[in-house]
Amino acid sequence: MAPTFADVLAAPEDLGLRAVWADALQLAGDPRGEFIAVQLGPRTYASWMRELELVMQHGPRWAGALETYFRSPVFEGGVLAGGRLVGRDGPACVEPEWRMISTLERGEARRLLAHPHVPLRCLRALSEYELRELFLQPAQLTRIRELGIHLGRSLMRPLPGPPGEVLEKLEDLPALPPLFVD
Repeated sequence: MAPTFADVLAAPEDLGLRAVWADALQLAGDPRGEFIAVQLGPRTYASWMRELELVMQHGPRWAGALETYFRSPVFEGGVLAGGRLVGRDGPACVEPEWRMISTLERGEARRLLAHPHVPLRCLRALSEYELRELFLQPAQLTRIRELGIHLGRSLMRPLPGPPGEVLEKLEDLPALPPLFVD
């Protein structure tokens, strides 16, 4: 029997299972099969353009129950992996699809890190303010494998403390992941 999306949700790290799922979808004429194959295959300009085209056509449908939670969705291995969280209220994270969310670009990282069912591994384009919020739970940061900080001009109110204080505190974190600053 061919794997289903439920099988993929049960084994989110199993890329081999996703490849078999992609084959089954392609045999059934489902464009998501091609999308998964493109994302799992070698990265070229042509594959990137095809991926973009498929996301434009089908992305909201493939995002499923989580589509309303993310602006600029990020797909990895054919499934929604995150994006920029929208809305003021933190999501309940009860849908099984939350097990696939590994990437967050700005906003609400602290709330999502508190959920054991959301395997965040990548935080991108965090402001210094958002990073300061994360220091309230440094133990949760140990599962992060990629951390990106945006130190551009902020439209928020000025933050207390000397400039660069957050960068100095990064040294206090155990097993700091790769850091990207733009």
